[in-house]
Amino acid sequence: MTANDPPAEPDDAALPSPALGLLSHGPDEVVDHRLYGLRDGLDGMRDLMDRLLGPEGCPWDRAQTLETLRPYLVEE
Repeated sequence: MTANDPPAEPDDAALPSPALGLLSHGPDEVVDHRLYGLRDGLDGMRDLMDRLLGPEGCPWDRAQTLETLRPYLVEE
């Protein structure tokens, strides 16, 4: 994978079950993040990042680097 390659698409089967729960709701449906063990505010964001980047987390997220994300972050 080079910096010019788009990030690989996540494999839903590889996502931990709490992540699948977060993805299974409609866009207008309110989801209480605390049901998935996430705290409020910045602490909750850290919890989510720790879960996604951890050994049992999302392989797609773990594979990303600053170089693979740079083209998309600069665009935003």
